[in-house]
Amino acid sequence: RLVLSDTVAGLNHYMHESCLIVVLQHPPPTTELEKIAGVTAVEALGGNRFKLSHEPGQSPAESLVDLAVQNHWRLSEVTPEKRSLEQIFVDITTSEKTGEGSESGSAEQAA
Repeated sequence: RLVLSDTVAGLNHYMHESCLIVVLQHPPPTTELEKIAGVTAVEALGGNRFKLSHEPGQSPAESLVDLAVQNHWRLSEVTPEKRSLEQIFVDITTSEKTGEGSESGSAEQAA
């Protein structure tokens, strides 16, 4: 059995969104999206959908909206993507196995 010894605040830290899912009717090349302040990576999802990764708590949404209006990209959707509990579990257990650990808590084997 695996037990997480952390606070609710620590769990919320793991749940912070660090991606935006955006739909642009007239999208620019992904290299243009990568230049937006705060964007760390861009993944084309198909159908004019993109996943913009950013540092937690530093959403580039406002910059994206401004640029979309200025450049006529026809932004039709901006959705913050929160991490699922399954994703958080995998991250925590993987970091524990590699010795990285977390700043606020840890996952431990329970007898």
